[in-house]
This record gives sequence, structure tokens and C-alpha cells, in this order.
Amino acid sequence: GYYNISSLGLALGSREYSGLSVSPGIYTLNGCKFNKHLMAGVGVGLEWLNESGKMPIFLDARYRILQGNVSPFVGVMAGYNVSLQGKENRQYYDIWYDPGRHDKGGVTAGIQFGFLANVGEHIGLTGSAGYRYQHLTTSYNDYWWNNGEYNILPVIERTDMHRVTLSFGLLFE
Repeated sequence: GYYNISSLGLALGSREYSGLSVSPGIYTLNGCKFNKHLMAGVGVGLEWLNESGKMPIFLDARYRILQGNVSPFVGVMAGYNVSLQGKENRQYYDIWYDPGRHDKGGVTAGIQFGFLANVGEHIGLTGSAGYRYQHLTTSYNDYWWNNGEYNILPVIERTDMHRVTLSFGLLFE
């Protein structure tokens, strides 16, 4: 049968220069329960990651270990994180610097361990902890003066993020 999981989450990791990074998110997952153990679906969310908004679109599969009202589960997810940030202009020392910076998003994948607890006939609670990988790509032009000549160098930055995830949500069946 059909199910929906609506959840809030946090992704915890480190930043290169400023210590701990906490990225909040909200997600909804719609899918099909194939039997009492296996469930799979498609999800979408909104999250703040790497100082900009992202919209993850992903496939999710979960395996309920027990058949009772409360069961631990193991789950995997994979998808693409669409950037919600278009091109941006940054001002640097009163001149326009870095016009055309574009965050392109990137692939994401993860694993989680958690619980599913039915509290009513068609409603339950879920919580999990896990690991999530995120690859992000950003492109921009680097401008500089060289011997009286204005030079432009296209730059592509690739960032690989490794995060611990925590989530809590409602299960509708």
C-alpha cells in the first residue's frame, strides 16, 4: 500500500574554516509498501546546504527488520540536489567581483538506521541517524589584471561533503 513520510532533519559536518556546520531540511517521501518489510519511494525536500538553498530529489528504500508496531529499519537513498540559487553577483571592494557565480547542485547518496513506530491505525512516528554524501559543483569567472591587461579565467569548484544526518517525522499509511 501507499505511504508518506514527512520529516525534519539536520545534516552535521565540518566547514573548512569555521568548525561545525548544521544544515536544516524538510522532506516528504511518497512510496509503496511491497510487503511488511520492504518499502520504496520518491522524495523531495528543501534544505540549506553550503550557504544556499537546495532541493533534493531522491529515491529511497527502507527495510523494516521486525513486523510489529515498533521496528528498527535500515534505509538507503540516492538522488540529485538541485540548487535553488541562480547566478549571483558579489561586491568586493566597491567593484563588481565574480559576476556569474553559479551553484549547480550535484549528486547525493546516503544510508540511515532508525525506527518506525505505529501509534494509530494509519499514523506513526519515525526517527533515524545516518550518513550522507553530497557532491556540489559551482562555476564562476576569476578576474584579474596582468601587465595592464584584464584577464578572465573560468573556474569550476567541486566540493565533496560528508555529513551525519538526524531526522524525525510522521509516517502516514
